[in-house]
Amino acid sequence: MTAASTISPLPKEHIIDLLFNFLRVEEELNPLLCGYFCKMMTAMMNSNKKPFCLYVFNPRNEVISSMIRHVYNRSIADTLVKILSTDINVSELEEELPNFMLSDKEQLIKIVTDLVAQIGTQEYEGKLNAAMVLQELYTNSRHLAAATKDAKMHKLLFAHLSSSDDLTIRSSLTVLITFFQKLPEVYDNNEGGESSKLDYEIKEDFDNNMGEYATALCDIIEADSTKVISQQYNSEQVKPFGFTRVQAMKIFLAIVKEGNISWTAHFGSLFSNLLKYTQDYPWNSALHKIVEEVFVSIIRSNSEYDLGSQTAFLEETNFFAFLAEFEATVEFEDSKRPLRAGNIASINILANILKENLSDELKKFSVENELFQAFDTEILIESNSNNNQPLAGHSTANDEDDDDSDDNHYETSMDKLFATFTQVKETYDSSRS
Repeated sequence: MTAASTISPLPKEHIIDLLFNFLRVEEELNPLLCGYFCKMMTAMMNSNKKPFCLYVFNPRNEVISSMIRHVYNRSIADTLVKILSTDINVSELEEELPNFMLSDKEQLIKIVTDLVAQIGTQEYEGKLNAAMVLQELYTNSRHLAAATKDAKMHKLLFAHLSSSDDLTIRSSLTVLITFFQKLPEVYDNNEGGESSKLDYEIKEDFDNNMGEYATALCDIIEADSTKVISQQYNSEQVKPFGFTRVQAMKIFLAIVKEGNISWTAHFGSLFSNLLKYTQDYPWNSALHKIVEEVFVSIIRSNSEYDLGSQTAFLEETNFFAFLAEFEATVEFEDSKRPLRAGNIASINILANILKENLSDELKKFSVENELFQAFDTEILIESNSNNNQPLAGHSTANDEDDDDSDDNHYETSMDKLFATFTQVKETYDSSRS
């Protein structure tokens, strides 16, 4: 008898163990082999989902924890999302595997917190991939939806905001933005049960720790940028506000939109700088849009904020004095057109927001303010009139039923303008050839 004939075949579970040993190593994996391995995992999951999930979601096999450790590889990160988002009957599999991971709340929370930890410990690609996986779990994984709302995860993410590594901060902010923008969904379930309990725990965590969280965000937002881009516009040096600070502002906006007065009160120091940011960073339209939305959320007529909070906000931002004292003596170098320092569009938008969204009580507050009335009568009315002028030289037709009349809507006027430009350009190009 030959040696080959005496070898017994390995049991199937041992063969699959040998396959997944590819992941159970500490050293960095070969990117090419990761791609092939992940294709094999996807094929196994698609062709025989039940036994695949019983193996992968058995904590003894350490498949999920190993994939999280190697999340720096994009193939593994994408496959991890697919596995954690797969559509399976958890109760059915739990009968065959009592410690099935997807039915154990503590193990689900550990998956999420381990991913958050990777944002702090991984290198460049690993931080980005870990953040990507967490964002996908928020929206695509019904199994981990509750775990991604756990207070432990948020404490870890906010702790990352004090890191000295800018990419760690950015990745953490990206995940927090996804969560805070979905906050209304967090409190929708009032039927009782585990999901509702987790939601209550989150609200309790924010009630108790929003002061600490707000301080972390304000430290980022109020950190002045030292970078300067020379000759950016009109021979002036322009300071960028910075992507990281804009991301932190988005979280601040999402918190304001929740309408929770006690949460918003922790950002008092930031309110006094909001309008100053529109002046110091006149060309950052994303920043200006955020400031505008903060104003709308707080002072609109159907706002969750009461009259006392609204008037306190206007006083804290020094809004009326800002309108009156704003410097109005700069000109475009070529056209000599006078323009207020900063972005006149945002200033007018904020003033119009105040006029159009106020409750009856707050309208009285603004009407009695002489600074606002002076700005309204001297500048805002004229500016609104100019902004309502038809574009591209078209005049408004008196007869609305006239199909041949000129249309002063923005889209139509711009279409006509660019059509004329294109025709002139084609004529010019043809004359040259």
